[in-house]
Amino acid sequence: MALERVRQTWEAGPRFLILRESGGRSDVANPARSGRGLFQLTRSSYCLNPRGVASFGNAVEEVQGGIRYVLERYQTVQNAVVHWPSDPGRGQ
Repeated sequence: MALERVRQTWEAGPRFLILRESGGRSDVANPARSGRGLFQLTRSSYCLNPRGVASFGNAVEEVQGGIRYVLERYQTVQNAVVHWPSDPGRGQ
């Protein structure tokens, strides 16, 4: 959270997303799509990780990439949580 300069009050939102996207498992891959990692970033978003694809397997860097994705697509974690069940663009 501090590395991406987002408030600690965000903590519950990413936790919610991580548990639903990957079950909290780092570097987990979705065999049906290109979703990978804690936030199930798709191939077009791998670049949001600090070291791109090399960040997978490093939970801290996967969270950084996920936070960057949330900021880029939804602007706030609250918006991402609200859209999670209905958004066809989520990394599943």
